[in-house]
Amino acid sequence: MKKFNNIFIYIFIVLFLTPGVVVAESNIAEQRDALIETARTFYKQNHQVQYDSFRKNLYATPEDATSQHYVYTVCSGFTFQTYYQTLGIEIPDTTEELNFYAKHNVNSEYKDYVLAYYGTAEEIYSEDVLGTTDKSNYAKLAEEWALFLEPGDLIVYEVNGSAGHAMLVETVNRDTKVVTLLEAKNGGKYNALTHKDSFESLTDKATLDNTKLVDRLKARYVGKDATQFSIIRPIKDGNKYLVQSGSISKPNEMTYTEKTYDGITNSAKSRLKYRDIEIEKIVDIENDPNQHVYVNAGEKMTYKLTIKNNSNNDYSSFDVVEYVDSNVKVIDNGNGVLTNNELKWTGIELKKGEFITISYTVEVPAEKDLLGKILVSTGKVDNIATSKIETYVGNRLNADEKSKLLLVSKDLEKGDLTERDFINQIYKDAFGLDLGLSNKLSNTDIIGYKADITVGGKDKLSVKRTEVKDKEITK
Repeated sequence: MKKFNNIFIYIFIVLFLTPGVVVAESNIAEQRDALIETARTFYKQNHQVQYDSFRKNLYATPEDATSQHYVYTVCSGFTFQTYYQTLGIEIPDTTEELNFYAKHNVNSEYKDYVLAYYGTAEEIYSEDVLGTTDKSNYAKLAEEWALFLEPGDLIVYEVNGSAGHAMLVETVNRDTKVVTLLEAKNGGKYNALTHKDSFESLTDKATLDNTKLVDRLKARYVGKDATQFSIIRPIKDGNKYLVQSGSISKPNEMTYTEKTYDGITNSAKSRLKYRDIEIEKIVDIENDPNQHVYVNAGEKMTYKLTIKNNSNNDYSSFDVVEYVDSNVKVIDNGNGVLTNNELKWTGIELKKGEFITISYTVEVPAEKDLLGKILVSTGKVDNIATSKIETYVGNRLNADEKSKLLLVSKDLEKGDLTERDFINQIYKDAFGLDLGLSNKLSNTDIIGYKADITVGGKDKLSVKRTEVKDKEITK
């Protein structure tokens, strides 16, 4: 561990012998606490991991994930979101960029942000870094890491520029030499044709102690092919972080500038204040209880917000606000006070172990031309954003039509057809309808719109179906 020694000594002095810098909004310890609380909220809300880049939402709040609505990310997207939602700052959002960040700053004026960087397999697997298979080296490494790591630090590796992994340090116990990590596990695929997922829960906890630390890094993640390995600390006292600009494909154009941020975001402050509050927001749609993203004009939707107190504390006098889409009419306010498009409940009390359910109902006016529109419902509990629910207005298939689609889709083998051509063929065989998606949407668009064959797709498919709705169903 010779290469780490000077770093360890320096960080130890800074962390334990230097008075903390107090900033206007929060100090570094509070910020780390808020980071971990946000990361744990992602974990509790059960976000999902997905490699398809167009499905990665870098600005999703933890509360966006519900039992009705999965929110997808990747390992580095998870670390990006944790920092963005907590501190409002944008760190690199791919493992490639994170390692590039480490490589170019480990010996620069900004070296305080990089605790370690290794750019060759020989360095990474040397005895001084990850060591050999000798368990005694593992114990030594764990003890060294537990000395200098802090919550919020990132451990990143990359394999030949094509794959990698990023992990967020959750807790560090310097007495027991135990470190825990939160991570987005690699895996998971979304099938746009069947609207089904095969995934693992986004966040997983890894406990790194003096027998498991390098085992996990070498066997589960790093393996024998890692070509870059870094440990990054994205923030430091004084509310400072680095802004990265340019393209890593053109290294000479990359620049780094140290900036000051404001501190903990309001939503992160509320997560700290209301620890272990669980928020779930769903919508029930009239005449179609199993479909939560698709509504017909003239139908009613009931939004249900469940707030559960899983802590040992009693909470009192917090507010809940729901922002209602301007295109709908509130027909049951659920005892809230409606002002313009804001529906509000005030002075709510919630004792430990208790939960409350707030619900309200809206109607989609039949007289308005809303076909293809997206109805949006947002809100907040205190300053914690509740799930953003988007509902598409269209011409939903009836039960008989659904049965025909399901029958055809089961009989039709995809073969070499692309996703869009497969959907085209299903609609043609079931209804004699030519959707013409091959000339309109790319494969990415189709999957991005979650073109669900069992409900007729969303807005674009619905508009097309409406244009030919009088055609005779031929199958």
